[in-house]
Amino acid sequence: SGTNSLHGSAWEYVRNTDFDARNTFSPQRQVLNQNQYGVSVGGPLIIPKVYNGKNKSFFFFAWEGTRYVTPSENFLQVPTASELEGNLSDFPTQIYNPYSTQPDPNNPGSFIRTPFQNNQIPSGLINSGMVAYAKATLPTPTITGVGSYNAVDTTPTRQSMDSFTGRFDQNFGSKNAVFFRDSVANLTTSKSGGRPEILAENTSPVYQWAVSYIRTFSPTLVLQQEFGRAHQVYGAPTSFLGLPSNFATSIGFSKAFLTGFEGVSQLVPQVNVPGYFSGGPGVNQAIPDNTWDSKTVFTKIWGAHQLTFGGDYNTIGYNGFQGWPSVTFSPQQTSNPENSADPGSVLASFLLGVPDSAQHYFSKSQMTAGSIWDVFIQDSWKATPRLTVNLGLRYDRTMWPYNNPRDAYGAWDLDTGNYTLQAMPPACSAGAAPCLPTGSLPPN
Repeated sequence: SGTNSLHGSAWEYVRNTDFDARNTFSPQRQVLNQNQYGVSVGGPLIIPKVYNGKNKSFFFFAWEGTRYVTPSENFLQVPTASELEGNLSDFPTQIYNPYSTQPDPNNPGSFIRTPFQNNQIPSGLINSGMVAYAKATLPTPTITGVGSYNAVDTTPTRQSMDSFTGRFDQNFGSKNAVFFRDSVANLTTSKSGGRPEILAENTSPVYQWAVSYIRTFSPTLVLQQEFGRAHQVYGAPTSFLGLPSNFATSIGFSKAFLTGFEGVSQLVPQVNVPGYFSGGPGVNQAIPDNTWDSKTVFTKIWGAHQLTFGGDYNTIGYNGFQGWPSVTFSPQQTSNPENSADPGSVLASFLLGVPDSAQHYFSKSQMTAGSIWDVFIQDSWKATPRLTVNLGLRYDRTMWPYNNPRDAYGAWDLDTGNYTLQAMPPACSAGAAPCLPTGSLPPN
């Protein structure tokens, strides 16, 4: 922006399999499709027979797009049809029935369990919900030729981004000028969430705008004042593909375990079977950047010195949430409590529906009212025609929201077991949260 003639450009960058060489250690070239393209145009604002903006009004616009696709090849181990029926006879050590656990009469303080004959789990003990989960969310076993892996995830990674920038400049005589710029960009990425049936999507729209005023007081003194905002939203949810809305409750999960998250009515739990499969749906959204910025800069030329001094003020803030329900299995549930040589089978624990742990996690955080400000002065001194000396001093300070009790923070001291507050919340009689119902805290 800023020229009296119209200028424009258009471009495209292409990279794909046909142009790439084969990796020395790969039998064939990796499949890749990448395209980046865009256009830009700028010049004086001219409305025929109405307005001629040469030397006064200028515009600029640009758009750029990116498209990127590359396949993946992640190997997995999933239960076979025979294993889902309880046939674990190929497992190298003995598997035990956790429901038979009882005190060892010959060894007080220890426990014993009954082994499964030939490592075959009776059909009456198999958890039908876990079997249904496996059949609905896992790929069909196949021959991969890679170790013990019997499934492969080829979900491609796809990226798409579009960005737009517009700017307008206006000169008011020879001493005053302003410009306004607005930029928008949106990046979207989709990829596997750990196996073919799980989709992980990331979206990150970014918005920025700025306005600037320049005042030329004299050939040796110039002021520039800027004000703007930057705002970013980040979302990274994961979800199962093609499952009915009542799937989790139909296989036995409590609705209370599936709900209580923001942005969704309910989530199918993440089921983690180490060594086989893991992962599942979750919510993750944040506004990591929500900044207002104001800057003032003076430039003064004084003999061989160019002095620059001013200040900058930025607000800072954050808010977001993430959460998921999860169930994790371990081999200990089907092990021999008295013999570590029989460590149990994590797959057997899964088929029996005996988890090691479960988690209902939801975290929401927010930080507001903080700021970063600075003042500075710099001297660019042209000491000789061949020597320029730059000297400067700058002071920065970050102001966290500590002065308002309602914006205070706390932390758990793991050494003492006490929860330490930055400031005491008021009593609820004050009429706003956060607050203390009784007006005081219990000990510790």
